[in-house]
Amino acid sequence: MQAFIIKTSAHIVPFGEHVSEMPVGGVPLQQWQSDALTKNGLEVHFVESEADIPIDIPRFVTFDNVFFTFRGIRLFIEAWKKNDKQSAQFALPKESFFVRNFSDLQDCTFIEDHRTYPIWLLRAKERNSNAATLPIDFRELVLRMPVPKSITGFNDWEHTITTSIALEVSHWLHVFQMNLLSIQTRWVEQAITHPVWSICLLLKAIIRRPSLLIALLRSDRFTEAHSLRKIIDGIAPHANIRGTNVSIHPTAIVEGCIIGDNVKIGAQALVRNSIISAGSTLQERVNVAFSVVGKDSFVSKHSVVHACASFEEADMCMRGMQFCLVGRRAALTTRATPIDISPDKPIRVEFKGTVQEVKQKMLGTCFGHNVFIGADVYIAPGRSIPNNIKIVSDTSKILTRVPDSLEPGETYAVKDSTLHQIG
Repeated sequence: MQAFIIKTSAHIVPFGEHVSEMPVGGVPLQQWQSDALTKNGLEVHFVESEADIPIDIPRFVTFDNVFFTFRGIRLFIEAWKKNDKQSAQFALPKESFFVRNFSDLQDCTFIEDHRTYPIWLLRAKERNSNAATLPIDFRELVLRMPVPKSITGFNDWEHTITTSIALEVSHWLHVFQMNLLSIQTRWVEQAITHPVWSICLLLKAIIRRPSLLIALLRSDRFTEAHSLRKIIDGIAPHANIRGTNVSIHPTAIVEGCIIGDNVKIGAQALVRNSIISAGSTLQERVNVAFSVVGKDSFVSKHSVVHACASFEEADMCMRGMQFCLVGRRAALTTRATPIDISPDKPIRVEFKGTVQEVKQKMLGTCFGHNVFIGADVYIAPGRSIPNNIKIVSDTSKILTRVPDSLEPGETYAVKDSTLHQIG
């Protein structure tokens, strides 16, 4: 069957690039789409408009701003075949955690108990308007990770564990979200396509940690946070995929990571459940978790990068950054701070000229390409920094002129870039 992906004019602010160029799991969205469809046996064509699609053949149709997964499309095709190959539109359960928490800033269409997405399988001579809603066999787990309640106002950060998904990409928030989703998707596809590797990995984990077997036997209760966490924690230490010429210091802890070629990870680093793209350097004592680090990026010593994603050549050198999206060649320095919570009111982002609330409990900053963020700069949640902008703190507080007439033993304060005696 032939698959047709209709090109759109969607560009993502602040990057200014077409949506098809947005990175997802280390590759452009266009490549991700093509790979997911090709693996399902479809012949992929990118077309300028719907008018360029032949209607006298059965066909798959979507747009170039739709993120989907190999497994999601496979389940859609299976459901379509069971439905006698009637024209169908991809749908997910309305009350699923995924739909409820990944529908911000999207034009959602709900039909009965399902949300539909712009993905179709069509019979010959029929159009999108002929398609009926077709739910896939959707399953998900919910991962809950404890957070400091007195700071955040809630007990856990929740994240869906599923690979049967779709997402319309029209905002930097969606680029960030599809990257977080790509981590679990890459692992599930690895497990499915390499069953012998998966079985060996599981046996190794059970031998070293017998209690894991009990958690697996309780698989019908995966929605319990402690069971799911036990399984992930039991398998992750034994699961890494490494490229060539990878250098990992013997004292570093690397768990559940997909590591590209020529990556360097320094002493006492902690790197978990992440995609580290080719050519990147993670210095000693970094803490990187649940993140996608773009090609040739740099994370300096003592930096903390949690649930973030970056383009290539990004310098992520902050002592603490969470839920951020980082543009190409962005320079984020040690003492800059993107705030990721808003305890008293919903987080808001700018979208299409207006400020809109989103359901995200935690969301940091989107840094555009070539952005520089200096020391002591604090950024509110959900903000977007345009390309090619340099931001520094109040320069009047930086000592640049040291007077010659300073009295030994006296105390001075920095004001207007020079020293003034106190008292």
